[in-house]
Order: sequence, then structure tokens, then C-alpha cells
Amino acid sequence: MGIKDNMFNLRKNSALLLIVAFAFVVNSTVLTSAVRAADTPVDTEKFDDWSVMGPDGGDVRVVAIDPRDKNRLYITTLDGQIHTSADGGKTWSLLVNLNKPQLILDQLFVDSRDSKIIYTSGHRHKAPGGFFRSIDGGSTWKESKELKEESIHAMTQSPTDPNIITVGTTHGVWISKNSGESWEMLKSSTAPVNIDSLAIDPRSNDTMYAGTWWRAYKTVDSGKSWRLIKDGMIDDSDVFAITINPRNPENIIASACSGIYESQNGGEKWSKIQGIPSQSRRTRDILQHPTIPGTVYAATTEGFWMTTNGGKSWALTTQRNLEINSIAVHPSEPNRVFIGTNNYGVMVSNDGGRNFAPTNDRFSSRFTYSVTADNKSSDRLYATTQNTATGGGFFFTSLDAGRTWAPAKNLDSGRIVPFALLQDRANVNLMYLGTNAGIFRSLDRGANWSQLVAAKPAARPIPKSRRRKSREKDGFDQGYKCNPVG
Repeated sequence: MGIKDNMFNLRKNSALLLIVAFAFVVNSTVLTSAVRAADTPVDTEKFDDWSVMGPDGGDVRVVAIDPRDKNRLYITTLDGQIHTSADGGKTWSLLVNLNKPQLILDQLFVDSRDSKIIYTSGHRHKAPGGFFRSIDGGSTWKESKELKEESIHAMTQSPTDPNIITVGTTHGVWISKNSGESWEMLKSSTAPVNIDSLAIDPRSNDTMYAGTWWRAYKTVDSGKSWRLIKDGMIDDSDVFAITINPRNPENIIASACSGIYESQNGGEKWSKIQGIPSQSRRTRDILQHPTIPGTVYAATTEGFWMTTNGGKSWALTTQRNLEINSIAVHPSEPNRVFIGTNNYGVMVSNDGGRNFAPTNDRFSSRFTYSVTADNKSSDRLYATTQNTATGGGFFFTSLDAGRTWAPAKNLDSGRIVPFALLQDRANVNLMYLGTNAGIFRSLDRGANWSQLVAAKPAARPIPKSRRRKSREKDGFDQGYKCNPVG
């Protein structure tokens, strides 16, 4: 079930609740721009210039660092936007909106020779996304005609010949030998499809690895023929990432929905790395540290995991409810680690991944349902948002007219989606929140909430014995969920 389906079900299940909440809001003293338009003439020119006011954070698909400038960072979003930072992630600004609704930009990197050349690509799940290139630092972008109808889920550049770029799509692997100017598909009877990840051997550009929705493949003749490399890997393995050890290219680590695998002989045989619990093994990104041997980072759907002894033992260094999509480290700053997350934006560690803190100043990528002014204080604002990637949502409060925001602490952001807000006319401390889980009440102006009325379930849950045990479509990741016991 996809995001659109989830959102439709949430709205359907809460239809009656929303009607009641909407009636409350209409009768309240909160003035929206629509109400004011009915009473007061509006100068529309005042609304021509907009700027983001937060709440900071949201969904980040990729974090990338300019290899020639450790302070220049890029992040991508779910809606075709690229943001950049020139001060090491302290502050952010919108670089470009590609005006592609629902375009998930899952790949971005800066050319290793020229910081002005940037590549990005993406998808709308199985629908086309495309490949884009900028040669002026992101001021202008050109879309590839050959890849315009491709749903791109993987992209990499040769470590020895930057002219060579490969992308993986639902139809197969494409290659460019002129820095993305033109493309050709690597066609053969053995070519894999539904590509999730790619890697090129630093010793030979003819040797490439492709992770798919169903295990990994290898070619040693630049795509003329491919071979399934499966020995030791669970059959039901969606391979999200493949990383080659630059110090020993025979050493390869692959992350999959069934766990993390390591090979010491170029993918001929795999062994599962132990130490990460099975419930955390949907590993979306994995990074062998560029300068510290034995240190490996894993971005999972249940937190950030790291090992400093080549995988013999692992440590969880973030909260388990943190979903991580991307990891980035600049070789010149080995202890500075950036991660891109769902819901919480960009986070940074200055101690090699042991502790993280948000760094989202002026970056916001959230699905906002409502913004409401306080009945008494014009500088006090309330906002409700939905977590686009994971479900749930946040209730935010600003005390300074939107310059900074703070989330409510005792609402389950992973489950509850706040839709509508009502503040009592006589008692500003008394507030009601309409959600997908029922009506909540606050007695302290939104700081704390308690459930007042529970929503009626739309349908009985499916017994575990009747649930599909094989492959279950994941509405947001590229491929399929593994068998949870596989």
C-alpha cells in the first residue's frame, strides 16, 4: 500500500471526526485568510513572495558532501527539491525545485573533478523520475532525454574514470561514458531488472555489481553478461546498497532487507554479519568509512548502527525509532558524520557517529495540514503535520511568530496524525485536537495532550495466521519487504 492509499484511509477513517472538528473551527474566533478575504479587501501582490518558516526538519532522502569542499552539502527530498549548505550543515537554503510533483530524489552526488557539476536522479516508485545534471553549481539543470521515462533507483560514478556513470532502473542498468551527456542501456539476456543499488570495482570499470529486488548480480565484461551472486544470501533479499572496500576491493558489504552481508572474494560467497537485531535489518544505506579501517556505518529503519571492528560487534547510537536513509562522511573530517532521516531531517555527529544532533536551520520538508494563530497572542502559532514517509504526524507550537517551532512531547508522532485544532474562546489553555486516533484535549495550551474520544476502528485487524508471509509490497521503499522471519 502506497503513501496515497495510506493517506486516503486515514482521511476515510476520520471523516466523521473531521466534520465535527471542522464545525468547531469554523465557529471559533480563529481568523483564516479565507475568512478575512470575505470581509476585507486583500492586496494580492503582498503574497507574491514566500519564504519557508518551518517547522524545521522533515524527510531527507540523500545527504551528499562535495568531495572538494567539506563545508558544501546537498540534501534531497520526496518532492523534487534539492537544498544546500555552504557552512557545513549549520544553515540550509533551497537550491532548486525541479517542479516534479512526488519525485523522490534518491540519488545525488557531486562530480569528483568539478564542484559545479552535480548529478541527481529519482523515481515515483515504479513510475518515471528521470536523471538531471547541472554544470553551474545547481543554478540550471538539464534532464536526460534517454532516461526521461525511467524510474531510477540507483546511481554511481566510477572511482577511476569520472566520465563513467551508471544508473539502475526498473528496466535494467544504463551507462554513460561522457559524464551523463548521453546514455545506453546494457542489454543482454542475463541483464538484471528492478535495480536498487550499483557499485563499480575500482580496479576495472568492466566489473560492476547490481543489487536488485531479488539478490545481487555481477558483470566482469561491462554488462555483456551478468551472473547471479547468491551463495550465502537469503533468497528473499532486496539489496538496498553495495559498498566496496577501497583498500581491498574483494571485500564487499551489501545491505538488504534480510540483513547485512559481507564477501571477501568479490561476491562469490556471502556471510551474514551478526550483531544487528532482525527487526532492525532493513538497512537502507551502508558505508565503509573512507579513512578508518574496520569502521562501518549502517542506516536502518530502526536507528544508526556502527561497528569499529569490522562487524564483530555493533552498537546502536541513536533512538531506535529513527528511520535513516543516507550516510555521508568527508575523508578530511573522519569524525564528522551526517545522516538523512525521515521526519527529523539532517542530523550530524562530531564524534564518529556515537552521538547525533539535528542541524536543520532553514530547512523544512513537511506535509502541513494546518497553521492556526493563538486566540490571545499573535506571536503564538500552532501547526499540524503528517509524516509523509512513515505515517503519524506532529503538533508544533511557535512562540515567536514562526521563527522557531517545538513539537508536543506526549503525542505518538509515529501513530497519530493531527488534522484539526480548536482553542476555547474563553480559556486559551483549553484546546482540542482532531486526529486519526480520535479527539485529544490539552489543558496547558498544547504542551501536553490526553485522549478524550477514541476513533472507531474502520475494520477488524487481519489475524497473523492470514497475513501474507512471502513478499509484501512496501509503499515507500523501492522494492518489497522481506519475509519478516527470513
